[in-house]
Amino acid sequence: MARKRRQDDIIQNVEQDFYILGLATNVGDANTKPGMCQALTAIPDLKLGWKKIPKSTAFFTSSFGSLSGFNSDNRYAYLWYGNQCEVVDTVNKTSIKVTVGEDVQWAGSYDDLLFFVTTNSKVYRFKRDGILISTYNTANGDRACVYRGRLFVANGKTLYFSSVDFQDISKTNFATGTTVPQNPKVNYASGGTNWGTFYYKISASSGDGGWTGLSVEVKATIYRPPSNLTILASAGGSLAAGTYYYRVSSLDDAGNVYRATGEVSATADNTNKTITLSWTPAEGVNKYRVWRGTAAGQENQYVDVTGTSLVDNGTLTWISASFVENGTTVITWDASPGATKYRVWRGSVSNGQVAYVEVTTTTFSDDGQQNWISGNPPKDVFLSTEGGGYLLITHPTVNKISWLYVINDMLYIFTDGNLFILSVSIASNIPSSFYLLDSGISLPFGNSSLVVIRDLIFIVDKTGIYRFKTNTLERIDNLVADQISSLDHFKAGAFFFEDKSCLAIPYRYQDLTLCYCIEYDVWFQLPYRAIRSFVNTNGESCSLVGYPYPGQTGTIALHVMFSQMNYYPLKVKLCPTDFKVKRYKFVREMLIKTNLACQMKVGFDDQYIVERLVQYYGDLVGYKPTLQKKGVYFWLEFSEDSDKFMYIHFIKIKLTLLGEINYFYGQTPVWLG
Repeated sequence: MARKRRQDDIIQNVEQDFYILGLATNVGDANTKPGMCQALTAIPDLKLGWKKIPKSTAFFTSSFGSLSGFNSDNRYAYLWYGNQCEVVDTVNKTSIKVTVGEDVQWAGSYDDLLFFVTTNSKVYRFKRDGILISTYNTANGDRACVYRGRLFVANGKTLYFSSVDFQDISKTNFATGTTVPQNPKVNYASGGTNWGTFYYKISASSGDGGWTGLSVEVKATIYRPPSNLTILASAGGSLAAGTYYYRVSSLDDAGNVYRATGEVSATADNTNKTITLSWTPAEGVNKYRVWRGTAAGQENQYVDVTGTSLVDNGTLTWISASFVENGTTVITWDASPGATKYRVWRGSVSNGQVAYVEVTTTTFSDDGQQNWISGNPPKDVFLSTEGGGYLLITHPTVNKISWLYVINDMLYIFTDGNLFILSVSIASNIPSSFYLLDSGISLPFGNSSLVVIRDLIFIVDKTGIYRFKTNTLERIDNLVADQISSLDHFKAGAFFFEDKSCLAIPYRYQDLTLCYCIEYDVWFQLPYRAIRSFVNTNGESCSLVGYPYPGQTGTIALHVMFSQMNYYPLKVKLCPTDFKVKRYKFVREMLIKTNLACQMKVGFDDQYIVERLVQYYGDLVGYKPTLQKKGVYFWLEFSEDSDKFMYIHFIKIKLTLLGEINYFYGQTPVWLG
């Protein structure tokens, strides 16, 4: 009869690679509050602890009202609250405060210019020193970006885009200290030598040498008088005897009276009591006002007619009125606060203003006698006539565009329903070459945060953490799924650590940040809240500290992460629960990679077994003959005596495990809090 095998006789050799983002250096301040860093792998649970958090250095602080938005754009960070925005240069560690006319919805930059999208259908453009140089009036929204030299602004499910020269200051000279003139209106006055149709727009200046954008356009038409006016007295009729004087004016449908013909006259007597007038029509006119008087130059009665003739035989009803001959266009508008002068721009086609006259009042009379100065007015860069336009997303699940990102020369349009991708022909940048692709990916992106790390897109929301990969969404949070509900996903960001790329999501109610290292495919924690972290053009990882919730006030700061290198020893503890069955193990061999030589302690349970010096990228093998101990818990502890920064990023361990094999496989890792 065969002997029954003891559990300890069953041996399983397991090889496991542990990718660890760990920190450890010399002993520091014992009074520092302990912090924890954790990592997870596919089978065993790792618990990493350092007893001092990696410090950061504040380089910007400001007191805010209700902080309503934040955006980072490579070198610059933008923090806005109401109609004010702090623009922080994270490289030079300087900042300016910019105030715009309405509440800011988005802030960003392009080349050396700052852009602010506001709630009141405006896009403001500033120089880096905070000097306002433009206000665009044709787009509004709460998301924007620059793609292929155009400014794209999202409003609802409409995506407006500007012309490609929207950032060219030389083509648009804008003002500070005042606003675009409002409510231009057209009236007419007597006198003047004008005729024809003209289109007017107004700009304002506060006297600083710059000019605002243009007002809305108004149209004015001065019709020519009819020509070839003839007069003839004939028999019949009932006109009283005497000489009658006539002039004929063009008349529009609104009742505006324009320039009149020259005066003609005829005499009625006892035989000829009918006077007939006829004329050649003026272009665009089908109504006329015939003026009559009984003395030269004293026409004081009129009758309106259609057609090109009139028979005055004593039966017509003439209306008494002072003679009016309008040949002057009068433009009025509301005063712009702070404005000291205005320019009235005029053109003969709509949106084709090519000349201006400068005035100091809010009224301008164009009587044909002005000296018009040729020039190019500020452009409305979102008009199709200027090379701009818009795209309307008509997908049935889309009500609003939520995010805009440019990656790999394509514009990713994240909506509240689907993801769309806009591409443009390499050979042409005209709107007709735009191509909008529905990716087929559905997710309410309006409730998500998007983080771009080295051309990878991560989507974080209350349902999970996803990576956008080859036009699919790949869920990556299997090991940390139970943590999702505790995360403040709207404050997700990214940072670099030892040239490794990391996604960072702070917890809502704990001083912790859940992190994911892309290169090592491992999750870990930072022992503080890294809020909206980002990487600037110097490769520095920056984070917000003290971010108030909406409606709260307080002080906020921007920090450089990992800027003070002073850390405590690091422990790695391998402690699989094995479904509460004790699982004995000992080390067969090990490989450890670090950036520095360090001291390593190896132990089972609570007993130290050996101390070894880990060389730089050293390879430690042959532990089985030297470690004749076994235990439930196997652990490592590292320390480094210099002031240099130590980084452990790879541990490869081959364990000999004693016990039932099926107890080990298929185990779900336990999150160690």
